[in-house]
Amino acid sequence: MNIKRACVNVLTNILGNNQWYEGKVDLAYLGGRVLVKKLPDLTGAEPPKEAEEVKGWLDEEFDVDLTDKEINATKQCLEFSLKKSALPLNTYTFELMNLFGVDDPDPTTEEVIKRCKKDPAYFIDHFCKIKHPNAGIIPFQLFSYQRNCLKDFKENRFNIFSKTRQSGISTLCGAYALWLAMFFKTKTVLIVSKRDKDAMEFMGRNIKFVYNHLPKWMQAIWKPVTNNEHEIGFSNGSKITSLPSGPDTLRSNSSSLNIIDEAAFCPHMNDMWAGGYPTLQHGGSVVVVSTSNGIGDWYWKTWTDAQDSNNEFNPIKIDWWEMDWVIEYDDDISHKPIRIAPADNTRKCTTKDEIAKYGEYWSPWLETQYRQLTEKGNDAKFRQEVLRDFLGSGNSVLSRDTLLMMRSQAKEAGQSYKTVNHVD
Repeated sequence: MNIKRACVNVLTNILGNNQWYEGKVDLAYLGGRVLVKKLPDLTGAEPPKEAEEVKGWLDEEFDVDLTDKEINATKQCLEFSLKKSALPLNTYTFELMNLFGVDDPDPTTEEVIKRCKKDPAYFIDHFCKIKHPNAGIIPFQLFSYQRNCLKDFKENRFNIFSKTRQSGISTLCGAYALWLAMFFKTKTVLIVSKRDKDAMEFMGRNIKFVYNHLPKWMQAIWKPVTNNEHEIGFSNGSKITSLPSGPDTLRSNSSSLNIIDEAAFCPHMNDMWAGGYPTLQHGGSVVVVSTSNGIGDWYWKTWTDAQDSNNEFNPIKIDWWEMDWVIEYDDDISHKPIRIAPADNTRKCTTKDEIAKYGEYWSPWLETQYRQLTEKGNDAKFRQEVLRDFLGSGNSVLSRDTLLMMRSQAKEAGQSYKTVNHVD
């Protein structure tokens, strides 16, 4: 029973929102007392006033195996606090409730549902979970750039990403699709991936996993009426379908929201877009997500045109140094604390060699990515997946240096790139 991590999450959330319960037992104080093994006297004590005080308790080394008496005392206090509405209903609270076997309260109030419907960020922050390859199942905590993306989805019908790897945009799109299908009637969401295998993986990882880890009361309200490898649908008439890319995929599946994942790698993009675009004139929206894959294809042209305001798409770029996420967990084998944070210790690159190798900035995380993605002196994969570099990525015949020289000469001559011909 990982009591420490659950209590850290709950206590941090409570302290951050100043949500104290003015009564016999304060959960934050309770958590600290449980963790340092100072139960059972919980009454008449003043709660800690600063987050650092609780953090100090939680960072101590201690045995987290609780006695039956301590578990029962904690369970009773949780139930008491929930009945008095002393706790926010979110993933942190539910995590602690699950650990101690506390039944869900009845939070199916109109207020909670209204707040979820009004704001996808509230729904994702408070109720969604994701799976990290090392940290396991964790709350979906939105980061600043992801919140900005949700605003873009609301304000623009057509959005296109140029993103670095590990930015969590596909995961965000899945949670957003689930929010739309759950809280709005008769909405259809179409996910397009490069292959059928990828379509099923997107549905399983980014939509069904999130749904399956929602609170039980939410699953009871939004119980699927269709549920298979390619589709999930609800009784409100809304559904999410995930299909492979094909010439007729968009045209044959007119949808409220279309998410095209890894568009630069999808076959038949030119034909699929040409056939599907007319169906969007009735009000459907589009989110295009991809890393780069060379120049000249539909994704490259659409992205560059969006940057020049030559089409309907709103361009959203996410560079690695903008990823303000932090993942912390205890390694199962070494039992050591692990911290993964791309922006930690970021600095500007100063020499020409550094800039040519890493781009504008450097960090320890970036160095690790460089070593993992550079094979036999070829850094094309690193430049493509981390630096968002179109030049020399994908299956370009010309080298990156040659393309850079051509771009420089074109700029000097006042010219710009044009896609002369592209064959899928």
